[in-house]
Amino acid sequence: MATISAPDFDAAEAQLTRMRRPLLLTHTKPDGDAIGAMLVVGHRLRSIGAEPLGVLFDPIPPRYEFLEQGGALAVYGQGFGQQELASVDGVIVVDTCTYNQLAPLADWLRTSRLPKLAIDHQTLNTQLYIWVAALTTLFLSAVVSERERSARELA
Repeated sequence: MATISAPDFDAAEAQLTRMRRPLLLTHTKPDGDAIGAMLVVGHRLRSIGAEPLGVLFDPIPPRYEFLEQGGALAVYGQGFGQQELASVDGVIVVDTCTYNQLAPLADWLRTSRLPKLAIDHQTLNTQLYIWVAALTTLFLSAVVSERERSARELA
């Protein structure tokens, strides 16, 4: 796994927290870790006041429907389309960092001047600005954050 330097981590965190209405994407044919990562990132962003738009390119497979029960994820072409892209101020891609897995928005992503952040557990040489991190770390940070918030509320 690649190591992230403290300055790179700080820059990625600053970029992430500046986004107020980020578009959350993952690869086509989403699996459990892609869906889970989108939900965790979306939850974390909402906890700091952002309004993320989670968009899948394919419907959630039936075996993973239990993960998404609050309507937090839309399907591209079914309630979310090209016209909604004007309302986002950044893009966060989870569980992939390659354009060919981000159709039908790959061309838009390549040309968009919006800030882009990719969170993946594999490294590939792409033109996306890539913040490589283990998704496990992301999940654990969300769990720790929720525990800290719960402890404060109980105190």
